[in-house]
Amino acid sequence: MSAKLLNNFFFQTSKIILQDIGCKIRPGSLKNLMDTLFILCEKIGTNFSCFWHYYLNLYQHLVDTEIKMAQITSKDTILIIGCGSLPATCVLLAQKINTTIVGIDHDEKAIRDAQHLIKKKKLQKKITLKCAKGDQFSLDDYDCVFVLYGVKNHAKVLKHISETIKNDARIIYRKPQNMQDDLSVQNQNLLGLFHIKKIVHSTQFQGLDSYLLIKK
Repeated sequence: MSAKLLNNFFFQTSKIILQDIGCKIRPGSLKNLMDTLFILCEKIGTNFSCFWHYYLNLYQHLVDTEIKMAQITSKDTILIIGCGSLPATCVLLAQKINTTIVGIDHDEKAIRDAQHLIKKKKLQKKITLKCAKGDQFSLDDYDCVFVLYGVKNHAKVLKHISETIKNDARIIYRKPQNMQDDLSVQNQNLLGLFHIKKIVHSTQFQGLDSYLLIKK
């Protein structure tokens, strides 16, 4: 198979997984499967330039909406938890806002792949990527923290955020619809830790919502 045909095949396959199927899956066992497929597409997609461009375009409207919702400006320092192999949110924020952005992921290979893409985009001065866990990372210096869709142990991550983030910091939390069920884990209602200031619905990822949270 030629490189062009291989590129096109992966592009069409990943589009079906990410946009046409993935965003219709609700929380539960099928969601866990889709999380795995999302990660797989990201890891393989680092080798396909057409997919990287598609992935950026897919997130454009969502990131624009989140910037407006959280009133993010160049004065804010931003942390992205769960940036993954294809750090689309990091890149788009860096392109749209002149500020400092740190992206973290617990997967060392994902960080290496992401760093390679950041260099290609010549954004090393605006974006720093680190291998770290979201439920242990120091949050003192950040004005806005993004918790992305694929983050594992999100309950622990959100609890850590509520305990360590600045009082006036904003949290952007991306999860499928039905947040009440998502945040009630092991009889610990994490909704008690945050005020929900606003919710926006993704037009590209149907069923995916972004929540603006402020700690109580």
